[in-house]
Amino acid sequence: MPAGLDTPRVVEVSDLLREVIAAPDTSDISPEREKLLGALALDELTRS
Repeated sequence: MPAGLDTPRVVEVSDLLREVIAAPDTSDISPEREKLLGALALDELTRS
């Protein structure tokens, strides 16, 4: 486990990231779209 990730954290997220995280739960999406949403979520997290 990476250093600093051994305890829970609260992270402030953008509106975009909130929607990207929720998207797979609210619609029937293709594996390709899910992959793209995951990449976008990781990109948003690294920029926050």
